[in-house]
Amino acid sequence: MKRLLLVVREEHKTQASKDNSFWSCLASFICKKPEGISDCFEPDSHHNADHLREAIYLLNSHNWYNFEHKLEVEREASCHVLSSLREVQSVVDVLDDPPLGPIPRPSMPGTFWYPTSGAKDGNGSAKKGDPLARQQSPASSNEPSKLRNVDTTNLLFLRGFSGRRKLDNHVRSDAYATCLLCGEPNSIQTLLLQTSPEVNQTPLLPPPGQRSKYDYPLALGFHPELDVVLPLTCCDGCAFLLLQVDEPPGGNRAVAALPLVSLEERTNRSLWRRELARAYRHRFHDNTVLLVFLSTLCTKIEDLAKSDRRDSSLRTSLEWCKRELATLPGMPMGSSPKLVTTLPSGVDNRVPPQQVAFFACLGNKIYVRTMLTYPIDGFVVLVQLAASMNVIKPGIIQNLVWNRLLYHLTEQHMRLRTHFGLEYANGMLGKIMTGPSSSRGASEEKAHAFDGELTRDPPRMQLTSISLTSVIGTYLIPPGYSIIPRLCQLDEYFSDIYKTTKYNASLAVFLHLLASDTHHHTTAMDTLENMRRALDKLRHVEEGISNVFEDPMLVDEHRGAGFIERLDCWLGYIVW
Repeated sequence: MKRLLLVVREEHKTQASKDNSFWSCLASFICKKPEGISDCFEPDSHHNADHLREAIYLLNSHNWYNFEHKLEVEREASCHVLSSLREVQSVVDVLDDPPLGPIPRPSMPGTFWYPTSGAKDGNGSAKKGDPLARQQSPASSNEPSKLRNVDTTNLLFLRGFSGRRKLDNHVRSDAYATCLLCGEPNSIQTLLLQTSPEVNQTPLLPPPGQRSKYDYPLALGFHPELDVVLPLTCCDGCAFLLLQVDEPPGGNRAVAALPLVSLEERTNRSLWRRELARAYRHRFHDNTVLLVFLSTLCTKIEDLAKSDRRDSSLRTSLEWCKRELATLPGMPMGSSPKLVTTLPSGVDNRVPPQQVAFFACLGNKIYVRTMLTYPIDGFVVLVQLAASMNVIKPGIIQNLVWNRLLYHLTEQHMRLRTHFGLEYANGMLGKIMTGPSSSRGASEEKAHAFDGELTRDPPRMQLTSISLTSVIGTYLIPPGYSIIPRLCQLDEYFSDIYKTTKYNASLAVFLHLLASDTHHHTTAMDTLENMRRALDKLRHVEEGISNVFEDPMLVDEHRGAGFIERLDCWLGYIVW
């Protein structure tokens, strides 16, 4: 291992770009062609890649053999102590329970030894009829032989974790692959972690040591301070060696390792929490640290998808971790259906993030509300989890993204109403919903202006088609807001909304409905649900009007114009 790190260190020094860390250099280094790590070294030199990998492999094998031998010695010693204790106990039992009659023996010295393995005759068998003779226990006679085959099936180099180091050749799992460092095939993969910076660059991020119970941990993944995953995976043996390495040049030291073991086991989950808490400098509470890491993984996977890295082992490992963490209870829910998880129901009112995304796509109101009100960065994570299940139609996910956009517009409008009043907010919204003056109306107003009769602005036309791009830059989506860049990460589910005219008519109808809602609601979500209920009540009046929320691409400009023209009249006949 030292030889490999020395070679990488020299390569790191000679790189033209100083932006790459030591770990990035190591990751790219070991993915080079197998003939040799560097072309400048001779094939038979000790710098040859195959030679270095073989040396590390032999070192891991030697360490594992020593571990098994030490474990066997310790268990044999423990067994010997237990056997001795049984012998002592058997003697104590005899002394505490003396025979009722005289012992039929000729004479015995004042001090004598009570054999526990039986008095032997010339043939090596225990003498019969001797009340003091005892046979050796099966446990004491058989255990030492069994200990020569110590079961280390679920033991790893990394202390405390439970999992198999290797799988059989015919078994396949994304948690197992050929180690890039030692070349051991089908070995368990391990993530390496560095510590996050001690000083925050992000203003509202909890400082080190606070152990904050953050309300929306899935929204934190894009913060650079929380990117603690080093760009390298390896087997548990190599991870154990790398944890012993001092801080390398141009990179942080690996302080923790996470083997890809089953997190359904409580011990493994606890150890993951402990290692992640250490890497995050205890910024977050134990109940939220796994969700923070899940959010970080989603961001990391997206970055890897856009990069030109040649190896796929890191991304495969991160995808496995993402799927594993997504099925663990973690998101608090006030009232929800029964947990859909194989884990014990010991986590009160907490459900897996994947379950939230799945049931929200199915239309469950509790989960829809939870998902739509989640901050946009966390909402993107939940959408990615829904998409990764491969059982939900893209159109359903796209409709959920559309409703999240409507929730944002409602939230911005309600915020303006709260601060400046209903009349001012609707006036600002009216400028978005109306286009420039018609030519006829403008000429008439200009003619009357000379007579002093112009007392109001020229009449403006109500728009029946409003594009999302025309809303950007207004108070609904102010400059610098991150919602559009974040939703653009969901290109497959947002491109039609953002880049085409398929949603323009539905957006126009929605904004007119938003201006018509003069009710006072506690939250933006209450306002959005109230508008949706109003359109549901109008189903018998105008078929298809509820498609503004449910299937917005079915609302074309002609139908949207009819909705807008009669909307105020319809709303006057219902209670909403």
